[in-house]
Amino acid sequence: MLFVGHDEERELVRRLRKGEPLAMREFYKRYGGFLSSVCSRYIGNDEDVKDIVQDCLIKIFGSIEKFEYRGKGSLKNWSVRITVNMSLDFIKKNDYRSIVSMDDDASFSVYGVSGVSDPEWDDPDVDGIPPDVVHAMIRELPLGYRTVLNLFVIENRSHKEISELLGIKETTSASQYHRARIILAGKLNEYRKKHR
Repeated sequence: MLFVGHDEERELVRRLRKGEPLAMREFYKRYGGFLSSVCSRYIGNDEDVKDIVQDCLIKIFGSIEKFEYRGKGSLKNWSVRITVNMSLDFIKKNDYRSIVSMDDDASFSVYGVSGVSDPEWDDPDVDGIPPDVVHAMIRELPLGYRTVLNLFVIENRSHKEISELLGIKETTSASQYHRARIILAGKLNEYRKKHR
């Protein structure tokens, strides 16, 4: 039985705190696929995604006592934060140079920092394109671009926060985000041309 409501989610947390194996399986059925999807936004290798999600589950179940229930959806949100943080830890341990080496390039404007804008370029239009196709396109982006794009757009982090999280300059974060948007827009346009 999958838990869907407010009381059921709270009950699932109670059972997880008791260490019930059935509750852990129910948690995995409910959130496992979603957490894998979150992780795969950051991590390009599917085997690494499996390993990271396994580590996330161990951390989630091992620290469930610290979780503070704040209403429906709070368990999912807490689990997503753990997954994002563990994905970033993996990147920092294994692929850190890929992020740091993609430093600022004077030929790109620094969009999003100190009020600088790029009026000739709008957000990529994803209307009418299946979410799994957009997800695959994001996964194809270079690591630094993909990481910054996810943190800025999906996690709603500022370039200042991203710079602190990744140990890069704020302008590097903004530059990588700008480049990611340009590449993604190109991929979306190509997809539309092929699927008219």
